[in-house]
Amino acid sequence: MHTDDFFHYLSKGAIPPHLPESNEQNLVVIEAFLEAAKRYARGGYDVIVDGIIGPWFLKPWQSLVREHYEVHYIILRASKEETLKRAVERSKLDRKTNIELVETMWEQFCNLGIYESNVIDTTTYSIQETVSAVQEKIASKRTTLVEESELTHVAAPDNPTKEFENRQERFALYRAMQQLDAETREVIHLRLAGDFSFRDIGDILGHSEVWARVRFYRGKEKLVKIIGGDNNA
Repeated sequence: MHTDDFFHYLSKGAIPPHLPESNEQNLVVIEAFLEAAKRYARGGYDVIVDGIIGPWFLKPWQSLVREHYEVHYIILRASKEETLKRAVERSKLDRKTNIELVETMWEQFCNLGIYESNVIDTTTYSIQETVSAVQEKIASKRTTLVEESELTHVAAPDNPTKEFENRQERFALYRAMQQLDAETREVIHLRLAGDFSFRDIGDILGHSEVWARVRFYRGKEKLVKIIGGDNNA
């Protein structure tokens, strides 16, 4: 499903989607192809939505997660030079405008923070190699989106041992960890004992970096409540 097709359906009053004043129009178009994608998915089809979708446009997709759809977010990104080469060859815009637009978009996608692990570098890939890489990402389930509310945990400070510095506190921590589910306990153990990064933990446990971060900080909140309850007993 090409998102560009939905923009082409607009005729009278259509605003080029890269302009700031097109935001309201773009949200309408996003809702349109989201509803179409959902209908195909409910019919039993796997749906691939192909378009320029940055993290700033993920909120509507995260709403699908709340509706129990499995949504993968995968970014195909080539080097800046290769991206410019491909875009200039196929764009209908004049060369100067197209180069400026592509450079702006590339800068927006060159550092995606927590979504960097969702990126596939296609600089030297053929179409078939790209397809295979996408299939591997989906099969690994490391690119699935989580609800927006859970991402607040991702931005939390990453200092797992500072709050449990002495032996007695660490003893209480590990005892409280036994009350957590197995996956959350393993994530926290890998952070505390192994000093692994969240990306490493995601790879070890077969999930994404975002999943590992969310598990860690949700588990940490539970531990604070458990330990606090023990202290008040």
